[in-house]
Amino acid sequence: MDLSRITINLRPRTPWEGADLGFALARSEFLRLWLLWLASALPFYLVVALLLASEPMLIALLAWWFKPLYEPPLLFWLSRRVFGERLGFSEMRQHWWRIIRPQLFANLTWRRFSTARSFNMPVALLEGLKGSKRRARISVLGRGQHVTGWLTFFGINFEILLELSFLVLLVLLIPTELDWLQMDSLVMSESGVEVWLQHIGSLLAMSLIAPFYVAGGFGIYLTRRSELEGWDIELGFKRLAERVKSKRTFSSAAAGLLLLAMGFMLPGEPPIAAGLPDRDAVRQTIQEVLKDDVFGKREMRDSWEYVGDTDESAEDVPWLLQWLIDIFEGYTQGMATVAEFLLWLAVGLIIAFLLYRVSQMRDWPNLNTLPGLQRRQPLPVTLSGLDIRPESLPEDLVRQAELLLLAGEGRAALSLLYRGALSVLVFRFRLQISIGATEGECLSQVELSQDFSGAAFFRRLTIVWQGMAYGHSLPSAGELEALCQDWDRVFGEQHEE
Repeated sequence: MDLSRITINLRPRTPWEGADLGFALARSEFLRLWLLWLASALPFYLVVALLLASEPMLIALLAWWFKPLYEPPLLFWLSRRVFGERLGFSEMRQHWWRIIRPQLFANLTWRRFSTARSFNMPVALLEGLKGSKRRARISVLGRGQHVTGWLTFFGINFEILLELSFLVLLVLLIPTELDWLQMDSLVMSESGVEVWLQHIGSLLAMSLIAPFYVAGGFGIYLTRRSELEGWDIELGFKRLAERVKSKRTFSSAAAGLLLLAMGFMLPGEPPIAAGLPDRDAVRQTIQEVLKDDVFGKREMRDSWEYVGDTDESAEDVPWLLQWLIDIFEGYTQGMATVAEFLLWLAVGLIIAFLLYRVSQMRDWPNLNTLPGLQRRQPLPVTLSGLDIRPESLPEDLVRQAELLLLAGEGRAALSLLYRGALSVLVFRFRLQISIGATEGECLSQVELSQDFSGAAFFRRLTIVWQGMAYGHSLPSAGELEALCQDWDRVFGEQHEE
């Protein structure tokens, strides 16, 4: 990280000033950040809307839940922009998966409700930390950074206000002659076009707040790192060194020496004895100063306070207040539904995680090893790049290998023996050798099998084959002849297991 390329003014800031710095970045680059957010969120929303067209409430919930999927590209682009690098959309598209992949599962599960999400995101994305290192780093950076929680709180409330403002604007723009859309039906409806208008308003509100939310957390992160690591001091020393280096000449050095010599030659003033002032005199002076009007004055003010309606014959509740009460009741019901869904989702994730951990236990029973429960798997036709189909091999394989030895083609003879051994193991003995297994994996599965007794010979054949294939070490003719004889004894047609 080259601090000399940074484009923001580094100075000591409070966390609130750090958030304001992020807002300034978001305002200056809002259009690009907004389009980046939509480039991730809009395709996801359309796919979910097509798959769950009959569940509009679930669509809105998923669009909100997957916010950590849309926000990392904004942070990555801002981190490059702060250091003078402006990335294009094509470059962002190439790095998109690498940007959102770090700790995505954690961000979508137990970290989803973190109020410091925008502040913690740079630790995983920009610093690449995870596990205990990430927790220790966040513990150091997050000391006294309560502003991150307020940033999330205000972001949620502004999203709600923007969505309601969008719905009110729709109602106001519809002429009274075409009074087909009412505010209460638009807010309280659970189906029809009103729900889709709510979704559009929600997506628009999230897209407008997201750049400021991500940039605000990034601004607090930069301010905290500058405070802990002294970025402003380091940058100040670098600039001072460059300025001194550019202005260093012989005349300036000589003038400095001359001034230093004159300072030693001039007579100095005698030291003044320091004494403590009288405490009573100081207190009296302070009181006289505080009597001035500029330091304020005391006054009594009266104000009205509502103490409740004591008239039992009061009129009905005004329609505006009743409308707000209805909206609040509907909002609380909707939040209860969302909370219930999130609770069941958390239960499902916990059960899935426990099943996954149990399946990773070493003593977990393997279905392939239980009698009567073997799963049928397709037999491989190639192993380690060798064709092992029976029709690709000669009928008298040992005789053909001996002819190749007489012709001086020991490599071809050894290859034929190894291919034949694999073919017999797979198609005659029905050993469960997985497709794509290496030579070592084939040997391990053969040695673990209880249906084949020639594992010792197959190990010797595998070692010779690996030495020839990878080490280019061809065995002697006598050793190859011995392998041919032993192959016929172990894998010959007369051999029965």
